[in-house]
Amino acid sequence: MTKQLHVISHTHWDFEWYFSAHESLIQLIYHMDEVMDALESGDVESYYLDGQLSIVEDYLNACPQQKARFTELVSSGKLKIGPWYTQTDQLIIAGESIIRNLQLGISLGRALGEVEMLGYVPDAFGQSMDMPKIYNGVGIDKTVFWRGLSTDVYPHREGQWQSEDGSLVTFYNIRDGYYVGGQLIYCDDAEAMAAQVSKGCLSDDIALPLGGDQRFVDFNVKSRIALFNQQLAEKQMDTRLIESSYDALFAKLSEQNLPMDCLSGEMIDGQASKIHRSIYSSRADHKRWNDVLERRLTLELEP
Repeated sequence: MTKQLHVISHTHWDFEWYFSAHESLIQLIYHMDEVMDALESGDVESYYLDGQLSIVEDYLNACPQQKARFTELVSSGKLKIGPWYTQTDQLIIAGESIIRNLQLGISLGRALGEVEMLGYVPDAFGQSMDMPKIYNGVGIDKTVFWRGLSTDVYPHREGQWQSEDGSLVTFYNIRDGYYVGGQLIYCDDAEAMAAQVSKGCLSDDIALPLGGDQRFVDFNVKSRIALFNQQLAEKQMDTRLIESSYDALFAKLSEQNLPMDCLSGEMIDGQASKIHRSIYSSRADHKRWNDVLERRLTLELEP
């Protein structure tokens, strides 16, 4: 059977990591304009905005004249948004915060036309054991994550993950990171890239995330896919690249009777990628006050 590498164009947006808030906002405005240009021109078929609505809110607050254009692309399925309000850590905040984060993101996404019901966490420093329960509670039954799962626990990229209450999600582990598809743009070795992202896959439908931190849009993605497909054909490899999305990938996976194991518990192993456990103790005073306020709000004031 022919392997299909699903090229998924996206961005990963760290609003307060590398730059000041003002610098990030300026970059975001330029980026969003490029994304919409690429989608409207057909240079890019679909684009995922990092699974978070906070950057959308910031953009539309700064450029309200672009709202109709933006919502048209969302409603058409070309521009993928949500379900988070903002990308969150799962292990050092209250579960209630995670639930409300998703509730707010889903609500905002639906108000803008459509929302991706996908537990998308490309860069969280580990996965909480309760996430399947939280996801199911808001209507999500699939997740994509990078960090925390080691091959000695589970060698494959596709599987099922269950909480103690029986809540279950299907997961896809982007083991090589959300930026691995950059090889499609910067390198010319289709065979090596295909071998890397195929390792450990149960299915012949394989994710190839094409994006990165505050990274530009690839207007040349179609020509690069054509070049790589030509290389693979010349080497008589039964593999091809297609422009795709995570919903299309999961639709393909759902049609297949894959021998997936069911995992449980948290995922905090650093084999494939760092999970930065030292972050637990950094700015401990801030984390303590966050915990005090979360408890006061959710356990005392609201009840």
